Amino acid sequence: MFFEPAIDDFSLSPNSPCVDAGNPSSPPNPDGTIADMGALYFDQGGGAIYRPGAPSDFTVEHNNAQLIASLSWINPNLTIMGEPLSELTGVLVYRNDELIADLTNVTMGAAYDYDDTSVPAPDMYEYEIVPYNSYGEGMDADASAWIGLDTPGEANDVIATPDPNNLLECTITWSEPLEGGNGGYWPPGSFEGQKIYRDGDEIADLPGINTSYVDDNIPIADFYSYGVSYYNDSGEGPIVPAFPDPVFVGPPQFEQIPYDWVEIGAIGTNTGITGDDQTLGPFDIGFNFPFYDNSYYSQIWVSSNGWVTFTQTTLTAYTNAAIPSSGAPNNLVCPFWDDLNPSQGGRILYYYDMANERFILEFTDIPHYSTGGNYTFEMILYPNGDIDFMYNELTPGTANSATVGIENADGSEGIQVTYNGSGPLEPEEEMGIRVYSVSPGIPAMSVTLTPPGTPIQIPAGGGTFDFDLLVENLEAFPVTFDFWTEAILPGGSVYPILVRPDVTLPGGGNAVRSLTQNVPAAAPPGLYSYQAYVGSHPDVVFAEDSFPFEKLTTGDSFNPDNSWSLYGWDGDAALTSLPIEFALNPPYPNPFNPETNLTFTIPEDGTVTLIIYDIQGREAALLVDEFCPAGYYQKKFKSEGLSSGVYFACLRANGFHQTRKLLLIK
Repeated sequence: MFFEPAIDDFSLSPNSPCVDAGNPSSPPNPDGTIADMGALYFDQGGGAIYRPGAPSDFTVEHNNAQLIASLSWINPNLTIMGEPLSELTGVLVYRNDELIADLTNVTMGAAYDYDDTSVPAPDMYEYEIVPYNSYGEGMDADASAWIGLDTPGEANDVIATPDPNNLLECTITWSEPLEGGNGGYWPPGSFEGQKIYRDGDEIADLPGINTSYVDDNIPIADFYSYGVSYYNDSGEGPIVPAFPDPVFVGPPQFEQIPYDWVEIGAIGTNTGITGDDQTLGPFDIGFNFPFYDNSYYSQIWVSSNGWVTFTQTTLTAYTNAAIPSSGAPNNLVCPFWDDLNPSQGGRILYYYDMANERFILEFTDIPHYSTGGNYTFEMILYPNGDIDFMYNELTPGTANSATVGIENADGSEGIQVTYNGSGPLEPEEEMGIRVYSVSPGIPAMSVTLTPPGTPIQIPAGGGTFDFDLLVENLEAFPVTFDFWTEAILPGGSVYPILVRPDVTLPGGGNAVRSLTQNVPAAAPPGLYSYQAYVGSHPDVVFAEDSFPFEKLTTGDSFNPDNSWSLYGWDGDAALTSLPIEFALNPPYPNPFNPETNLTFTIPEDGTVTLIIYDIQGREAALLVDEFCPAGYYQKKFKSEGLSSGVYFACLRANGFHQTRKLLLIK
């Protein structure tokens, strides 16, 4: 049967070949594609039936550590149709699809040996040999082998053992591999060293013979996955996971503690939650609370259903879920997440206990939506990141429908104390549970600003100055942080310039930039301090540096850029950050004569007015009355025609109103 798949052409002839279920070695279709299953293109008129069949007994062998591959095979003596072969012109040899030899001294049916002496480097290579004659290329044969010294195989008996005293240390032990990783030449002991991995990141490179490693740079108590690999000059072998995977290292994530109720009924502030399935906020914590991923939070949103979040939300989520979960809500603390109903009674209060440095949130006499009863419990946050849950009154047996624990911002990590009664600790009346901090604390970092020379003086017409920035992560683990810069104006007010959020440096890594800062002509004259910070913007600083510069009262320059643009972080693009709050900064100078500078920030687009009033409340000057995009602004107030005395600058924008006092002395 003759079948050409491309045109669905079927025909029969007396000498047509028998087509089986599909031979992978069948010749290709006329367009070069592999023949369909059960279809063999058979050109009865072009001589294809006289092409050579496939060589047999094809093998590829290494030559120990030498970069030589030894190929052996038996040349074909039959055609692709299984008939006696009338001629064999040569054999083409391919390595990884690259033609490396055309062998013409071949004999039909005879054994043939060929050494590839041009192997570039130790690796796995695939060889293909294709016989040919005057009718064209015949059927191929292929084989593969690792040539040269093999990479090491798997490490054996890899075990991770946490420190027995709950220190932040873990010992990894192993034994050396017994064979190569790819079936190639590998005498025992053919390795140069080992690499140790934690959560997929390399944390150590150990040259020589080693069978253990102590990881004493663990940031926080948590579950970690360790792995060990061997390497030599040919490359790295497989990374073998340690057992158990993952392993918990460090002090316990949570434990029962003595019951110590802190009553705030008489001093706490009511959240205003009075309805079923209600979430309100934000409520100030009173300090920056450290949480997952080096994040710090100063506010919370509270749900009537026994959970709080550090992320603004209107979700109420009365059905509790397991932790962690990518489904919202996230960024959670759950003292008792269940379907509670404050509309039937009770109060939810909060209080910042400054004397004892703690924030307390108390649920008092809150009924359950379906079962009733009264639930009284509280959550206590501490500046070090610890969280206490105290349970005063619970309906017995209801923990089997609640979730207790914490979760990070994207739901990828969490600590589950219990979920629907499945945890090692179930809340009971007069019980305390502490969840230990998941924050690694303030990481060791440094930031260095290096101006080209001092003093830096900017002419009255504005200008620029250059400086080099170096940020270093002094920890052994990756750190994610915000980078921001500010200018402290002569009057002491702060002018934000740049916020670069969520920068990550690997352990021991650094970032280097050569930057150019523009100073606009409208900037008031005087001495400035240029500040750079790394941390959690704007309140938590890991490291900082600064240098002074001066804006002169004289000197002309052509500076068309009337903004505090920073150039050079990414190419030549100017980098500025939008403000996060409305503000009218103190005027400078003040007292003044004949003029002073007023700076203000607008975090959102809107109509803005900036008006100067005299002591009688009469308008003395209109500085701004227009639509303004979000950003930073400077206006100069000139006192021509005005007498000495007290004046007031009044800023209004999108419902915001702020006034500053000015004193004109002539």
